[in-house]
Amino acid sequence: MKVDGIEYGREAPWEIEVPDSAIVVEGTAAERIPPPLEDPVQAVRDAIRNPLGMAPLADQVTSSSKVTIAVNDWMGFPTAVEVVLDELREAGVDERKVRIVVAGGLHPKVTRSELYLSRVGRAINPPYPSPFHILPPEVVDRFWPTGWASSRIRPHDAADPDHLVDLGVTEYGDLVEMNDCVVNSDLVVYMSGWTGLPSIWGGYLGGGQGVTVGLGSAGSIMTHHSFRVHEHRESMASDARKQLFMKHKESVASFVEQATGKKIFYVEGSVNSNAAFAGVHAGDGASIREPAFALADKEKIIDIPEQVDVFVSGAPQWGIFYDTADNPIMSLIQANARIREYVGDKPPLREGGVAILVTPCDGTIDERWRPSDREMLQLFNRLGHDPARLEDYEEEYANRQDLIAKYRFANAAHPLHPFPILYENAFLLNLTSKIIFCGARDPEAAALVGATAVPTWEDAWRLACRTLGTRDPSVMVTPKVSQRLPLLWRVTG
Repeated sequence: MKVDGIEYGREAPWEIEVPDSAIVVEGTAAERIPPPLEDPVQAVRDAIRNPLGMAPLADQVTSSSKVTIAVNDWMGFPTAVEVVLDELREAGVDERKVRIVVAGGLHPKVTRSELYLSRVGRAINPPYPSPFHILPPEVVDRFWPTGWASSRIRPHDAADPDHLVDLGVTEYGDLVEMNDCVVNSDLVVYMSGWTGLPSIWGGYLGGGQGVTVGLGSAGSIMTHHSFRVHEHRESMASDARKQLFMKHKESVASFVEQATGKKIFYVEGSVNSNAAFAGVHAGDGASIREPAFALADKEKIIDIPEQVDVFVSGAPQWGIFYDTADNPIMSLIQANARIREYVGDKPPLREGGVAILVTPCDGTIDERWRPSDREMLQLFNRLGHDPARLEDYEEEYANRQDLIAKYRFANAAHPLHPFPILYENAFLLNLTSKIIFCGARDPEAAALVGATAVPTWEDAWRLACRTLGTRDPSVMVTPKVSQRLPLLWRVTG
């Protein structure tokens, strides 16, 4: 049968032919998708006035309170920002005592213009709705009225020794070094627009542990984004309730509150598969976690009858928000994430299977935005595509002052950011007998990440069959991935 909608960067999607027995999943059934909030403003107001596990927001501040609002960098919750500011104002808080921190971890710091609509949101055509707007325009204009020096919107800096505090070490041995706002503020309100978004980085994003990564130092982040944590057998599946990696993140978030004696007030918008806000959860992090995850479960988990020999997906230009599919690291991540985002005991692709990604990958890297990627690609290739061997180079890149300066002052990714990205791909490299980049324009770029480039779908199919030693392999195809948010696979057979 023919399957269309196999995305190919920013160009027209491909149509491919696969066996009639192929499992084809475009998305979740429409009736399973929670409807968008009818009145988002009222939903946020109700949530912060009736939070889970905490007193209402207004009861936690006085007229003298210093408040930090922390917001995610690529998917925000702009409606909630306005409502929270209104609530603080009604409680007597002088807005001049409110600071906004963009909690980006090791990501590139956002520019002023990206606060209106993130770089990722601009690149997607058509743009997704409000989650890709970080702050309302009126808030940007009030908190960043004139030039750079006037801003009370501070991007988190994971390499700034003057604004990081060492709070200690968790029971898992993770360093807890945080933005000093957690100590200097009377209240931190952490807002997330990611909640319910499936991710290999902990099953679902959100769930009351955003400070762990968003406000952590580079060293703190790397203690739990390490190869030995993320590639531990108990971190392998994307199960939000069982995954060891998720337990590390929850532990850090809890430790921050214990060390400071202050509870973080979380306000999280749950996004449905269509990237629309379908729920609001506010209050204590541990208390909002299960309701938020349960809402996501209703639509995000897709049952698959059996493991397959070949897994096929296309690569939208921004299928992974870190960079475009032209960057070979990002094409590899797209292939990896589509397969590794699963719950239960089995991924959808069997061990020794073949992963095929239709991608225009041509080796292009935006070196202003991701200045260490090209070096990392060469290093990864020299190390035989073994992510574990990268550990020996972490300290070097943590102290590369030329690259650190670009992160701190030129809106670039931190030089350590590629490390956990490459670590996560150990899953795919170990699972498969071959990774095929179909349509890749630069075979050498594909080879740098351990993939084999072929020009056409027919070439990819023949190579897969030859690798597996059969003309009739079982297949799973996921077309039109850019038209929905990620899903989690559950193999039932």
